[in-house]
Amino acid sequence: MEKTKINPRILASEAALILNTSVQNIHKKIKAIGLPTQKSQNRVSFTYSIASKLFNFSFSPTIYSTALVKGGVGKSTIALNFAIRSALLGAKVALIELDQQANLTNTCNVNAKDKPVMIDVISQSIPIEEALVSIADGLDLLPSRVDNALLDNMLLLEKHPLDKVFFKLFSALKSTYQVIILDCPPSIGAVVSAAALASDVVIMPVNPTEYSIAGLDLTYKELIELCSKFDKELEMKIIFNKYDARTKLSFNILSEIIQHPVYKDMLLHSNIRNNQAIENSISAGKTIFDTMRTTNEKEDFSLMTDELLGLLKEKLNG
Repeated sequence: MEKTKINPRILASEAALILNTSVQNIHKKIKAIGLPTQKSQNRVSFTYSIASKLFNFSFSPTIYSTALVKGGVGKSTIALNFAIRSALLGAKVALIELDQQANLTNTCNVNAKDKPVMIDVISQSIPIEEALVSIADGLDLLPSRVDNALLDNMLLLEKHPLDKVFFKLFSALKSTYQVIILDCPPSIGAVVSAAALASDVVIMPVNPTEYSIAGLDLTYKELIELCSKFDKELEMKIIFNKYDARTKLSFNILSEIIQHPVYKDMLLHSNIRNNQAIENSISAGKTIFDTMRTTNEKEDFSLMTDELLGLLKEKLNG
């Protein structure tokens, strides 16, 4: 039995702020579009179908991956909320889970038992478009399950070229999707290497722990070597996750990144504050964008997404 779908949406009042107009004007525009909205406590919200017609952002099709050779840094949470916010801004989004732990798949309330995952797509030559499942309006997912634990070995034993095996699959999606996000396992193996070589941008989440910095160092080193070997140009971004301004450790780790000769230019201006509400929403089978309330966690992921998509610069210039 399929679980209940997630139901992320964006408020008309937020759309008014984004477009620098009145809420009344947004309501008129939505009415002219003629698609149904959701209403709760006199607050109107909508999803991708309206957002894609209401906003006029120009999205250049881009492949992102979330990667770090350490678990528990928030890769899946960042990938999901980046995907959701992108769809709510009018981008058509494909979310690809490559991690056999399937945290992202489970968070999206998808049962992947009888659905194709990446190892099936490659071994059985299943068109990736046919393997994607809709998890929300404008947002499709290639789910994962434990079988993907064998994907590393399969790529190596069958001698799939790492610079081509994922590149061909995901590049083909650019004709349909503006934002493609690959959620990688916490390792540096064949799967992560192939994902990086298929990506335009790699997002590396860092938590306020020394182990996270060590993971960043190793991931960066491996990505540089990979790019050198395959003559690949790759943009790398660092997002500081679980930031707590009250703790000395958060301050020290963030300062270390800001003062680093290389990392300082990769660090996003936005960060994700430590917030129990994120875990609470996951436990409830919902996302932080399912609520109509204005919250810190929604603000953080919205700013991160705007920055990754280049919309902060577009808004400033607009």
